[in-house]
Amino acid sequence: MKSKLLAGIVILAAVVGGGVAYAWNRATALPKWYGATGSAVPDASVSVSDLVASNATDRDSDGQLEVIFDEAELNQAVVSAIANQPQAAPLLDHAKGFNTSIERDRIETGMVMNLSEIPIESLPQPGQQAVMQLAETFPMLASRDIYVGLEGSPQIVDGQLRFDETALLKVGQFSIPLQEVASRFGLSQTELEQQLTAALAQQGISLEELQIENGQLIFDSAAQ
Repeated sequence: MKSKLLAGIVILAAVVGGGVAYAWNRATALPKWYGATGSAVPDASVSVSDLVASNATDRDSDGQLEVIFDEAELNQAVVSAIANQPQAAPLLDHAKGFNTSIERDRIETGMVMNLSEIPIESLPQPGQQAVMQLAETFPMLASRDIYVGLEGSPQIVDGQLRFDETALLKVGQFSIPLQEVASRFGLSQTELEQQLTAALAQQGISLEELQIENGQLIFDSAAQ
């Protein structure tokens, strides 16, 4: 009887251990692009407005612009936009890689960083809360290089940037619904989307329409 009980404990331990190892491997998995040519963080001094101007063409007599970004240009624009946001800009100084990809109707953007190397005190209160919450949620990752990203299908509704209900926060290969993440910080997804829209407006971008086609992000913007 004892031998059977011992065998059962051993089997259970092996199953639990295997599950923990599987979860650990998923959480610490780094994206394929990391370490490859072009995975470095782009120059944040390039302004979003300059990127828009260099990729825009007049469409109508009212001056509305059509802007087309490929993956590299969108990656540059995202980095430049983050650099202009006090609550997120310090993260770029410690990012070890940054990448934005376009696949079908979804965009994924994210960075590789080590939470232990981020000077928490240099971040504003919302940024400190976000990093601390991430470290508390995944304590075993606090001193490792990890990938944190956002994936979703963006759209424009009444001039506001919106993500559909399938938008995800990604940590390694784990995916967490953005709505759930927002609620953990006492925010709504709508508030997060409004903050993103405001960040674009600060760069002189007023979005009118957006679509993803042939690996490119195409959006209409009212000329500023």
